[in-house]
Amino acid sequence: MKKSIYTIITILLVFSLVFIHACKKDEYPEVKPRDYVQLMTGTWTTVQVLQTDIFAVDEGLEPTTMDRSSMFNFTDYTVIFNSSGGTPANFKIEPGEAPNYVDLEGTWQLDDYAMPTKVLLTAVGASEPTSEFYLSGPPRQGAPLYLSYKRISGGKAILSYDYKLTK
Repeated sequence: MKKSIYTIITILLVFSLVFIHACKKDEYPEVKPRDYVQLMTGTWTTVQVLQTDIFAVDEGLEPTTMDRSSMFNFTDYTVIFNSSGGTPANFKIEPGEAPNYVDLEGTWQLDDYAMPTKVLLTAVGASEPTSEFYLSGPPRQGAPLYLSYKRISGGKAILSYDYKLTK
């Protein structure tokens, strides 16, 4: 009986030590926030443009996605984001022969500098954003930039253009 009590106490002591050891603070390296303005600053050239029929999605139909990169010569489509002192400055779109649905030049900003989802474009002479790109994912160092533009007709999105750009 005495031996079984010592065994139980030993087991409880071992579990207590394991529990206390498991509860200590984990050491994780400090994660620095990304500088999304710096990551987006530069000249971006289009590699691919996919067009998706959003109207079909809204109607419950199978959406049609088509690669429009070579059809409209989107490889000449260039987006230039400039910054000054770590804040967004001006932008310029050089569409070449490709169709363009956003302002050609003006200023740009992000909707949220901690975790952006949109690039807001303000045309020259305007005081509020006049067009926008959606970010398909946050910008990353050395990775392509994925922007999306939703074409609106009658107040509803009908087409989505998904741009893959590289520096």
